[in-house]
Amino acid sequence: MYRQMPASGWGGPEMRCTFKMSSVMLTIAGSELPREESHMDRGRLICEELKRAGIRHIAWLPETETHFMNGAMLGDPEIQVVQVCKEGEAIAICAGLYLAGMRGAALMENQGLFESGNVLKWAISLEVPMLILVGVMGYRLHIEQSLAGRQEGPASPELRLVGAAFDITKPFLEALGISRHHVQSDDDVKKLGLAFDEALSTRRPVAVLLTSADGYVTGTAEGA
Repeated sequence: MYRQMPASGWGGPEMRCTFKMSSVMLTIAGSELPREESHMDRGRLICEELKRAGIRHIAWLPETETHFMNGAMLGDPEIQVVQVCKEGEAIAICAGLYLAGMRGAALMENQGLFESGNVLKWAISLEVPMLILVGVMGYRLHIEQSLAGRQEGPASPELRLVGAAFDITKPFLEALGISRHHVQSDDDVKKLGLAFDEALSTRRPVAVLLTSADGYVTGTAEGA
């Protein structure tokens, strides 16, 4: 699997990207967005579940683990996507939406979740309920290595970095007292509504961990 990502993000008039998803090659030009036709169902299901929970805004910083969400949420006329520059901004936007009587979800990678810790602290202290969708970098790599058994020789710096992101995610959330749910399949998508109900009843942020819907593994040849 090959992805060439523009440094300036999606939508630039000069952008030229080539995506290879399984056996499908898509060339993206102008302001078009990548459409992963064989892996879009999970993204659509998540968007529908968010809307059932009354969530119409997603504050988002693009990342690799949840790229399957991109086409679904950006193409949904009922969802307003707010692209942020830092993950902490997504938390602040969701807090503002709540204070204005609206509902929003933040979408970020687990490494960005760590970066947003200072803002999360305030959201927790002020009892602001919100849903945080977290792309878990390192999860699939962890599973693959567990199934394959212990590998010989030291891991590469890239794999150590990816593995560390996965290893830290659970204790990071536990340290902040943030409950978590894990969506690993289409059947798990219904957990989103339950997680948001929990956020409202406890008046706290709740995290939903998302794993790549197409087998993408960061830090490997398939994820390069």
